[in-house]
Amino acid sequence: MRIGYIIFLLELCVLLPAVSHAEDNVYQIGVEDIPYLPYYETKEKEYRGFVKDLFDLFANDQHIKFEYVPLPVKRLYREFLDEKVDFKFPDNIRWSGDSKKGHKIYYSEGIVEYVDGVLVLPKHLNKMKKLKKLGTVRGFTPWIYIDEINAQKIENIENSNLISVIKQGVLGRVDGVFVNIAAAKFLMLNEFKNPTALVFEKSLPYTKDKYALSTKKHPELLKKLNKWMDKNKELKNNLKRSWKIDLEDIL
Repeated sequence: MRIGYIIFLLELCVLLPAVSHAEDNVYQIGVEDIPYLPYYETKEKEYRGFVKDLFDLFANDQHIKFEYVPLPVKRLYREFLDEKVDFKFPDNIRWSGDSKKGHKIYYSEGIVEYVDGVLVLPKHLNKMKKLKKLGTVRGFTPWIYIDEINAQKIENIENSNLISVIKQGVLGRVDGVFVNIAAAKFLMLNEFKNPTALVFEKSLPYTKDKYALSTKKHPELLKKLNKWMDKNKELKNNLKRSWKIDLEDIL
């Protein structure tokens, strides 16, 4: 009995480092708990979309695992800054500057391009010179219009999610909606069954940028991700095409 117990302890000692090593290879990415396909979506606590596909391919190649932690947009920033998650997606060095003061944050190269702009009713296309009421998703600041909003030249009307914002625009309750163009197009096609319920008003100011992955704790992994994306450009481009988020599809 005693010999068996000793053998058990020896086997346990051999196993413990392996268990610890496995845990070290698991990283948590805080993500937004909103429908934002084709980029990402959290549905019934399952994360999916272009972003997950790309990150999972990288993780498999590096023999690590990503766990996705869906959180409301504003809470996500708090959890990230308090280091309760290892990474945050999406992020951008230009976002929420006041909240990030005093924090050392590292950013990846661009994960994927995005365009944020104003969608209007088709009958108003090329006729909307000035906006009086602008629909947005709560937690997303339309920086390109912030001066006019602060000067009360534009009324910013927030909604809890992208579906509500699109409905607001379709019903004509606002002059336009400031949204991610690809996400809005995806939603109008798949949820509203009308891909042109609202159309992109390119004559109004819009933003073109890239989403990044950010971290306070693991800058070395971001460097590996950057190298991996550079090495696997064609794989990434094929994935973008399959989710219809090439800039050609957006614009």
